Amino acid sequence: MSSLGKIDYDSIAKVYADHRKASQRVVSHIAGYFHQKVVRDVLEVGCGTANYLFALVNALGANGYGFDQSAGMLEEAAKKYPGLQVRQGDASERFPFPDSSFDLTYSVDVIHYVRNLNNYFREAFRVLRPGGVVVTVTWSHEDLRRSTLVKYFPEALEVDMQRFHPIEEIERAMQTAGFSDICVSHTEYSFVMDQAQLAVYQKRAYSELLLISEQCFADGIRLLEEDFRKGKAVEREEYTYVWGFKK
Repeated sequence: MSSLGKIDYDSIAKVYADHRKASQRVVSHIAGYFHQKVVRDVLEVGCGTANYLFALVNALGANGYGFDQSAGMLEEAAKKYPGLQVRQGDASERFPFPDSSFDLTYSVDVIHYVRNLNNYFREAFRVLRPGGVVVTVTWSHEDLRRSTLVKYFPEALEVDMQRFHPIEEIERAMQTAGFSDICVSHTEYSFVMDQAQLAVYQKRAYSELLLISEQCFADGIRLLEEDFRKGKAVEREEYTYVWGFKK
């Protein structure tokens, strides 16, 4: 079993680029808040291969900026979406952008890599313009327990319970950083898996699948493929969103 936090994302960047996609439900949920509001500049923290950034800036008609620690992920992002402005940076340190640069700063499936939440949200606050919004898209501990990953790969629950912050911790760090009107929303959606979604599991394009034992992975894939052949493999997509506002 790999050590937590020791995944080489440069080495798996091509797998992520080929198999991970932005959820239209997540994009629509975030973009829906900005209905009839002007958004000029958007920053994604931990943008990876930039699927979400590309989808969201197109939905909002905004300029897209992102940063990620992995040079390999950024290389794939630049190939797929040359119009985006992405650069290397560490979400646990100072964000590589000036003060008051963005109307929206967000992350998807990233906050669990950040140990110092207070620094993260201080930086998110710093780079936002007055009136700006931060939103963190993550899994609550309840979301984790209900996930498709845990159903087929039960060792993933212990892995993720160690990695994912309780929502209350995120809210406290946001409040400490100066955000106001902090609130939480939620989306969930279930659908019968197609071949593309099955391949995400087969190719281990979720980080949890690189952090469980080989036996757990082999057993889970066998059961998942059996259910897929019977048309019974259902993907449960569930997200919790934590919102904050810079007055």
